[in-house]
Amino acid sequence: MRLLCEPEAASGADPGAHDGSGRGGVGGDEEARLQLLLQEEEVLLLDVEVLRATYGDNDVALRCHPGTCGGFGSGEGASPAAVVHVQLRPHTGEDASCAFVSCSLALAAPHGYPCVDTPVGVALMGTKGMGDAREAELRTRLEDEARHMAGEMVLGHLCEVCVYECLHADV
Repeated sequence: MRLLCEPEAASGADPGAHDGSGRGGVGGDEEARLQLLLQEEEVLLLDVEVLRATYGDNDVALRCHPGTCGGFGSGEGASPAAVVHVQLRPHTGEDASCAFVSCSLALAAPHGYPCVDTPVGVALMGTKGMGDAREAELRTRLEDEARHMAGEMVLGHLCEVCVYECLHADV
């Protein structure tokens, strides 16, 4: 899939031109902008599908679909394009009682993800089996990773960092 992070003007199209149907057409710049928005949504949905393939359909939820989100977190900045929740725990087969450490990771993808330099928002919820200090350290590490990788497809990477740091680190 080719991802355009900058709208391309339609070749030879006049931005104010009409399509001849009498309804008025979409200009080249507007068409390129709409194509970019569709591509961004496709990339986000593709990222969610990769998470579902990795962590399972039951453990990944797109809580907020692109374009319909309300506030996220403590209300810092504009609302995200989508919020993805991923339940993370050790791979213990079907026996969830063996999962002594677990958490839910909420990832708020900004409008324009992944083509914008705005980092993905990160929230840990429902942590189990870790103290407050360890949870704060993990949150800081995830936020640092999100800032460092702003502008890239980062949802899967943040989940892997969380799994490694939270679930496989020595307690």
